[in-house]
Amino acid sequence: MKDKAKRSRWWLLPLSLLALLALAELILRLVWTPQSMVEDVARLRPFYVVESQENGVTTYVTNGNPPSKVISYNPDDPRQLSALRFVMPKPAGLVRIFVMGSSPIYGGIGWSANNLSYYLMRDLQAARPDLQFEILNAAAQQMNSKTLTEIFQEIDVFAPDFILIYIGGAVPSLEAPGSHEMTDLEPVFFYVAEFVQDLRLVYLLGPTTQRKIVDFFYVLDEKAVTGLKDEVNVAANMRRMSQESLIDGYRKLVAQAAASSSKVAFYEVVTDLAGTPPLWSLHDKKLSKQDKNDYKELLDSAERLIKDGDHDQAIAKLEQALVIDDAYAKTHYLLGQALLAAGRGDEAYQAFIDAREKDASHERLFAEPIDVLREVLNKHHLTLLPTEERFRQLSETGVPGSDLFHDITHPSTKGLAVLGRIGVEWMLPLLPPGGEGLPEPLPEL
Repeated sequence: MKDKAKRSRWWLLPLSLLALLALAELILRLVWTPQSMVEDVARLRPFYVVESQENGVTTYVTNGNPPSKVISYNPDDPRQLSALRFVMPKPAGLVRIFVMGSSPIYGGIGWSANNLSYYLMRDLQAARPDLQFEILNAAAQQMNSKTLTEIFQEIDVFAPDFILIYIGGAVPSLEAPGSHEMTDLEPVFFYVAEFVQDLRLVYLLGPTTQRKIVDFFYVLDEKAVTGLKDEVNVAANMRRMSQESLIDGYRKLVAQAAASSSKVAFYEVVTDLAGTPPLWSLHDKKLSKQDKNDYKELLDSAERLIKDGDHDQAIAKLEQALVIDDAYAKTHYLLGQALLAAGRGDEAYQAFIDAREKDASHERLFAEPIDVLREVLNKHHLTLLPTEERFRQLSETGVPGSDLFHDITHPSTKGLAVLGRIGVEWMLPLLPPGGEGLPEPLPEL
């Protein structure tokens, strides 16, 4: 009877384990707040409060630090080129510039003076030493279009003369799978993912493990929402949702920008083409087993030929592979590498663009959102700065790569200097007349 009683209480073990985990979670919440969690919360809204000295009007502008850092504002942070308090009304002769967007222009991860604000200030001072410039770096890591739209509603009181926006860079504008607007059809997996990612115990496992756990539930959610059962369709749906979210965000943001009294320009967002391979290459789901085997053989052969320097033969192999399946992003990327090495720069550029467009990852910014942005900006008579063409012109190979980028989205020092030059060239004709004119030449990149 005793053995039977013991067996009947087997459920006490998992209950005890759950109780211990709950207790551990409670203790951790009382004594520890992970930095990344603080940043996640802070991203829900711009971070520090800027108050005018004139009339106490309050607005919110990000400096990239979580709320706990407000009282220890660091004027020596090279990414912050303006004082915490604005002078109101704006002094005569002062040109006030807001730089808004995400980590590619904020300065990336870590302290760095090499950001867009720095290069704008450098070139503006060289071009117009008679004017006083104030640049507020109102950018932050992973800032999205919703936050930018909120900022637009509040900064007009500070009378900025110019606003420059660089909204791209993967995640800033794109929603993670599952984080779309919730409906009655939203399955439980989304809520599980939202709950799990806030657990301190999960944070203890490290960011990589945490991301994998959360993404697992998001993918389940994605399959449940769409009824799709294979990786190809799930990835394609993620990509579609990302573009739809971004396009909708662009439309709202541009409408808000058009209502501003400032002169506003958007940078055309660029990503690393030659230096970063596709993040998610996926075959056409209809390929037969034989086609997949043939494709693999052609691809393996082409990679060996590229390594051996036989680029013409590699190109031939890759073109054969693309006849079988044109959807595989890695093949377009390898073709771009081979064409570039063979001295066929224009063809290589197009191959890298094809690789970007075939990449199933939502980390890429694709042509469609940029085309929509261009269309909406034209409608509102706002400027889209020609970033992609300028990057191509100034790239060492004619295809933007590691010379202009640190990674898929973050420009290198030279890339940031190029962005600065583009912005300055737009602003100079719009500045008050006077000064010594443009120096010849402007400072080297």
